[in-house]
Amino acid sequence: MAGDLIDDQGNATIVLNQLEADLKFDEDGRLLRIPNEIIEFQKEIENGYLSNQLAKIRLFKEGNVAPIVSFYYAMGEEGPSLITVCGRVDVPPIPTKLKLELLEVDELQAHIDELELPFEFPYLQLAYELYEYSYEVASPKLSFLILMDGLEALFSPATTETSYSVSRNAAALLGTPEEESEQVFKNMMELYRKRSTLIYGQHEIKKKSKRVDVHDIVYLRSLLRRGIIGAHRLGLEKEKLLSLLNKSKL
Repeated sequence: MAGDLIDDQGNATIVLNQLEADLKFDEDGRLLRIPNEIIEFQKEIENGYLSNQLAKIRLFKEGNVAPIVSFYYAMGEEGPSLITVCGRVDVPPIPTKLKLELLEVDELQAHIDELELPFEFPYLQLAYELYEYSYEVASPKLSFLILMDGLEALFSPATTETSYSVSRNAAALLGTPEEESEQVFKNMMELYRKRSTLIYGQHEIKKKSKRVDVHDIVYLRSLLRRGIIGAHRLGLEKEKLLSLLNKSKL
């Protein structure tokens, strides 16, 4: 059985399937052991297909879309009864919500159909894993540093100054009519200054302009997400990608 319910806060409850399993309960009605059918279902569907599809959605647009809790019910003569609950109990530090416009639905479906995970090239896969990890860490400062590392995995050559080369290469690939390449470059250089202050400066940063905030993390994640997809669509190894970007004018 498949379907979904969405509450007034926008949280979705998805009914994935019905399973047949031999359930054994104690005298108080508690489940004695998790049936193998549930374990296999979690492995194949929850941790396999569903996690893969949600990962693709996170690479489409900002939003921490992730499975939180799974409820398993036994269907009896008097209706369903809860037998076990599986899932995470922690709350992401920056629980941004996915917001889709109606016109984006078909675009999202095409994105899901086209994208294959894991990525073919190691540098892309590393950048993607750092992107994903940025959603999971408890500290916004660590999330910021992880995202900067992700951009370096994409755009940093091994032989030149990192801050300039990463900022320039990101600007060359990610400049849009809404945000010109020169502005991307300036923003990246400013974020590098924030990183230097965070790592090498005082532990208590007094100037608000030097502090890492939610906007920095969301912006960095946008750059990294677009960079991963852009590099993936070009289909180039890292050395060839950087060579192409170096020839581009800002």
